[in-house]
Amino acid sequence: MTFKFVLVGILIICNNLCAQKNPTAFEKNSNYGLVFERKVILPAIYEDVNYKYPFVVAQRKKEIEIYQFDRIKGLKKLYENVKSADYVKNVDGIQILTKDNEVIFLDYDGVVKNISSYPKIEKQPEWTKSLKSNMEITCTITKDNINEYRKYSDNKYNPSSLQYELIKNSKSATFLNEDKYLKISKFSDFEDNLVDDYSDDELYAPLKYSYVIAEVENKYGVWDFKDKKAILPFEYDKIISYQKYLLLEKNGLVTFYPNVGTEPKYKNLE
Repeated sequence: MTFKFVLVGILIICNNLCAQKNPTAFEKNSNYGLVFERKVILPAIYEDVNYKYPFVVAQRKKEIEIYQFDRIKGLKKLYENVKSADYVKNVDGIQILTKDNEVIFLDYDGVVKNISSYPKIEKQPEWTKSLKSNMEITCTITKDNINEYRKYSDNKYNPSSLQYELIKNSKSATFLNEDKYLKISKFSDFEDNLVDDYSDDELYAPLKYSYVIAEVENKYGVWDFKDKKAILPFEYDKIISYQKYLLLEKNGLVTFYPNVGTEPKYKNLE
């Protein structure tokens, strides 16, 4: 009976976690990388990583690298030291400006196409200009509070500061990135609408960046500082963040939240 119960749990996990169709961005030390099927395929050394099938655009120190992703073959570098890159809607591909100021259009197979019918990039915008930062949110955990600072790219809006309370008598509080500091950027393409709006908080979906893992009376739980309520009760022996899901442990048993549930029932879910 116990064996069947554990086996069912393993099958649930494989169905929910292992069947990953696309790479997922992850954060480490304020840099970004990509993970696919629980394996790191692009190290967290980039300031920005953007994936839109099948291309990966990664920026590091104002230099842009273009990769092509295939579920079987993995990640292949196509170009480096690119000046700019734009996903082009309705024509299924990406347009790049190389370091030699050559405009190239790649279709979804990575094949160079005739670009005479596509608008050329007249100037050499930085990646952050083609995908502009609309707002930056910086969150910091102090002893009893969470300070949130918002900075807007539009000068019409003044920076703002907000303060939220942590749950009382809590300690060892961290965000989902396992740090007391979290930066969220919200982007939008103001000029030509070639890129959809994007926000760093998608890195944590279906969880929220406002979730805080904390300890109260030697038990762990999750506090949503925006909604000012406990998302998970403070009754767990351990909570480990995997960015998009949490491992919950109690009385030697574990579960994954939200993929499996909130009640630890399994001896091992590795």
